[in-house]
Parts: sequence; C-alpha cells; structure tokens
Amino acid sequence: MAHELMLEITKMNSSYSPVIINEPSQWDEIVDGSRSLVIFIDDIFGKTNLDKKYLSAWEKRFDAMWACSSEGKVLLIIGCRKNILEEGKSTFEKYDLFKDEHTMDLSSPRYELSSNDKTGILMSYCIAFGVQTPSIPFDRNTLDKVLSHEEIRTIAQQRTLVGFPQLCNLFFTKPSFFEKGIDFFIHASEELVKDISFLRRRKRSEYAVLLYALLKNNCILSDDLDEQLMTDVCKVLNTSTLDCTDVQDLIVEQPLIAYLERSPVKKPLYQLKHITIFEAVLKSVSTSYPEFLLEHAHPNVLMSYIRSAN
Repeated sequence: MAHELMLEITKMNSSYSPVIINEPSQWDEIVDGSRSLVIFIDDIFGKTNLDKKYLSAWEKRFDAMWACSSEGKVLLIIGCRKNILEEGKSTFEKYDLFKDEHTMDLSSPRYELSSNDKTGILMSYCIAFGVQTPSIPFDRNTLDKVLSHEEIRTIAQQRTLVGFPQLCNLFFTKPSFFEKGIDFFIHASEELVKDISFLRRRKRSEYAVLLYALLKNNCILSDDLDEQLMTDVCKVLNTSTLDCTDVQDLIVEQPLIAYLERSPVKKPLYQLKHITIFEAVLKSVSTSYPEFLLEHAHPNVLMSYIRSAN
C-alpha cells in the first residue's frame, strides 16, 4: 500500500523522488534539504517487537524528521505495528512526529474493508486472472477457473486475521491456494506454513531464496547477492549453489512469484510480500535450522525470532 501511495504522489507531483529507507544512517546520507523526497520507512522499530537499539538510533533524528516534514520538503510515510507503538508509547508521545493527529491505525474499524469493498477486490482479481463468476448453476468440471457468486459472497464476509488484499493476492497468484477456495481464507496462516514446509521438502532451490531473503532482513538485491551467504544457505539445504542469474529466474516463476514482490521504487530489490509470509518462513526456518538461523540472521530477524519463541 505504501509503495502505491508513493507512486501516486510522484505522479501528482513529479518534483518528488521516491526513496525507501531501511536504516537510521541512511536518513543522514539521503536527506540533505536539496531534494524533494517522498520517503517510506517500513517496520521502523522492528517487524514484530520493539527493537530498542533502533528506537534509540531513530529517536536522535525525530526532530529533524519532523522539521523536514513540516516544511514540505520531505513527505514521510512510516510503517509500524500497533503493538510496537503501544510498547514505546512513553517515548513516542514526546514527539510531534507521533501525535495522534499524524497517525492512522489501519486495523481500526474506521478503515476496515466492508463486504462490498471485499467483493469489489475479489471481482477485480477475477477479471485480472480470467476467473469466471457465473451467477447461475454450473458444472465446475467444465470450467477451468471459476468462483460462484455464493463463494464470493461468503469469502467477502470472512473476518480474516491476515489482511484481506494480501490474502487475495496469494489466493489468485498461487494455484494451490486457489484450489482450496473458501478454506484458504479461513485457515490462511496455517496454509502458508504448510506450503513453506512443502518447499523445504520438495523445492530446495526456491526455499533457499526465501531463507536468504529472511536472513537478509527481507531484502534480495537480485543483481548483487551476498555470495558467501547464499553458498552457506545452499550448503545447509543440501542443494546446488545459486548465483544471481539463478535467483533472477526463480523469483519470477511459481512458486516464488506468489511470495516475493519487486519494489516499484528500488528496481533490483525483491522482498517478501507481507509480514505474514516473513513470519511463516521464520517459523519454518527456526523449526528446521535453528542454529543456522542464529548464526547467520540479521539482528532484526533474531529479535523477531526471540519474540515468536516467547
């Protein structure tokens, strides 16, 4: 959502350049007052729990970030989980940057998708993926891809733990999920974990790419791999070593196309599409290769692992 918002802003005002920042030090390197920027910082203080080291590093820059935003030179979008904001409330409430009037809780009923909204999303995906939606009785065996009006209505009424747009993306881009129909939306988290585990057992090269992305804190630069880390990953999985070309080929095909997305802002960058996918991969790796995870993972990933273990 934030990526699309950035692109819309730059379309409306071409003087702004989109930038994704992942580390506090990057703010100092990129923001110098000479350029108009729309900046996105996702999971600024950690993916699943408050990383106090990151909080301390970012806090030194809060006043400068607010000043740049107030002047309009920088349009700033910050992504942060609700539980992390609550955990660090005593710190955040001291800064204008995090005042209530400057925050949006996308999980609140105010921004919750209605059944009509969900139906519209489903119908748009059906059109995009060539899924037929007959309103009259039909023989499912005679149609390739189909969702009945009743199935669409039932799916649209589900209250899902995972974000509905993300579920739709997975549902329509991965054939095995589409085949499960309504059950996928009811048991999405379990289905994700099962599918990641299947890749570990049967598709080691694809699993290696997901493991690499996890260890690199959800970041694959497809033209600049950490060759030593990828070698170590493939060795522990007992599969052939992958180079840049191998990875570039894998990430645009099934099954990885359902799990990874290309950043519209930083072109060689691929990331796991959603935190729920990140967590499913983390659960699989921490169960099957805990020592390897502890030895090779980015500190932010280890913090997520510690939280999930508790």
